[in-house]
Amino acid sequence: MNEKDDIEKRYKALKDVISVSKSEIEKGLEIHEKSIVCDSLCPDPVPYPEELIIEINKLHETGRPMSEINEKMQTRTEMLFSDPIVYETYRDYWNKSGVTCISHTMNSNSVESAAISISADNRKIYKFRDLLSRATCVEDIIRAKNEEKHAVLLNFQNTGFLEPKGIGLNALDIVYGLGIRVIQLTYNLRNYAGDGCTERYESGLSHFGVEIVEKMNDLHMLVDVGHTGYRSTLDAVEVSKDPIAYTHTACKAIYDHPRGKTDEEIKAVSEKDGYMGIVTLPFFLAPGYAGRLPQQDEKGTLNELLNHIDHVVNVANVDTVGIGTDTSVRGNQPDWYRKYLDDRQFQRGFAPPRFWTGWFPGQANLQLDPVPDDWANSWINWPNITIGLVSRGYSDKEIEKIIGGNWLRILKRVIG
Repeated sequence: MNEKDDIEKRYKALKDVISVSKSEIEKGLEIHEKSIVCDSLCPDPVPYPEELIIEINKLHETGRPMSEINEKMQTRTEMLFSDPIVYETYRDYWNKSGVTCISHTMNSNSVESAAISISADNRKIYKFRDLLSRATCVEDIIRAKNEEKHAVLLNFQNTGFLEPKGIGLNALDIVYGLGIRVIQLTYNLRNYAGDGCTERYESGLSHFGVEIVEKMNDLHMLVDVGHTGYRSTLDAVEVSKDPIAYTHTACKAIYDHPRGKTDEEIKAVSEKDGYMGIVTLPFFLAPGYAGRLPQQDEKGTLNELLNHIDHVVNVANVDTVGIGTDTSVRGNQPDWYRKYLDDRQFQRGFAPPRFWTGWFPGQANLQLDPVPDDWANSWINWPNITIGLVSRGYSDKEIEKIIGGNWLRILKRVIG
């Protein structure tokens, strides 16, 4: 598609979602292309090959158990390695997004599971070294931009692998050596470090949680509290000698969701030169998006996303806010399979393939996770976020900060 056709296509998609002109679209695409664009938390965009979807649909129609279907779905990664058509789709996803660097989550249930997860990711980086590169510092991200590659920075979204007994905090040295540079203190529920955002009570960080923060400071690892509860979040900001990050969250003042951050939390992280990434998931940004599939004429929540960015800028400043989409490519997963996943996330206790994390109906919806690819704020359409910022009147310099510069700043300050 040539540049003129791309602008026309985006204008048709965006004119009813945000107030935007073709000249603003052109300017947004120009800024996006020249900037280092960073997503402070998102999954790797693994394609779902058409032949795989056909096969699992047949398994479903013939009544095969979900365990067999889930096992078959896992083969999509191997198809990425073996099928050149699938790889070209994968490359196309990256190129359409224009994202220079993602912070990608690894398994953090144990040091062993982390090593397995990281090893698998390293295999992908090496196999596709013409497209991808590993990032453990800011120079790696800048180099990826210069080489027209996409950098992958590794994170954990939980400290579940850490316990006061056994090897204890020494496990942080191990995972640092494996390439982890960003760790979220808690997921939704309570762990040894403190309370998550869906826990019943707000007890703040434990003594062990404070020790984790201090050890991460010593190792120059970035402390993340995107899913962490209110009290634990403020404790982390206070305890850490380095700035910390809310890598993927939203503003409670706009929509009072458990995953959002209050104005007090936003001011606190900003006052210590921290960072707050805004998610693109609709059910964290505005009410009414959880528990249902998108309507035929509903193309996205880009306005809501921009409203959350504006709010952080108004409460704090433009140097604080960025984008952590918390989503990737939806692909052509059938709705029945997404409904199956959606039902599982509201079951307490272990429920493969997803464990209960404190969500109740109306608070989350895997049917929209990832965002449908034709929505204005889907991961493939990442440049539309930049275009939206142009339409809101942000300067070129401010936009460059929001779409990547602010993330680079805190990474440079903390991990080097």
